[in-house]
Amino acid sequence: MSTLGIRPLRDGPYFISSRVAQAGRTVFLHVHASGLIHGPGVDVSGERRTVWFLNFNASNGTYTIWEHGTNNVLDRGREGLTTFRRHGGSNQQWALRLHSGSGLTMTPLSDPHAAITVNGLQVRIESVTSPARAAQLWTFGSVNNFHRTLAAGEEEMFPYMAAKEEENDGCSTPEYDEEAQAQIAQGEKQFAEKAEKAKGI
Repeated sequence: MSTLGIRPLRDGPYFISSRVAQAGRTVFLHVHASGLIHGPGVDVSGERRTVWFLNFNASNGTYTIWEHGTNNVLDRGREGLTTFRRHGGSNQQWALRLHSGSGLTMTPLSDPHAAITVNGLQVRIESVTSPARAAQLWTFGSVNNFHRTLAAGEEEMFPYMAAKEEENDGCSTPEYDEEAQAQIAQGEKQFAEKAEKAKGI
């Protein structure tokens, strides 16, 4: 089976929230310093939430996760999780894996045995456990009343047109593709093999 079918979410805008609450509040993946080369630029916040735009990469079953309103994407930097201008490297490609319907892990192609993990109000890339810890699980809420405006030059980076969601207030939980859910477990080994190959191991 090919990993091309591992697509639990449709392309579009999302708020990304942790399954771990902080002081009884839902916390969201948030960019506090965009485009950092050195140092982490992404954390979690209960007061601010970044709009992320998912773009599926059919060639290897991963997603590019864009920071809305910029040319930057989610990036596993050498000093932490950040956003940086898209260059298409394996550290900017993310596998989203559904875990028993309780949430998704976000794993960089550059490190197939790790996942974005909440630690207080910080996020780190840590080894993923089996089953995944709650701190490694994320919920993607659809952003309603939203139309993505492509930044300069983005039209050539990916083939889709900007998406427009159903009119509704706030955000809602998206429906997962049932066929993709069934394929995720079968595709785990193949994804890991592709990721190791991409690292040159």
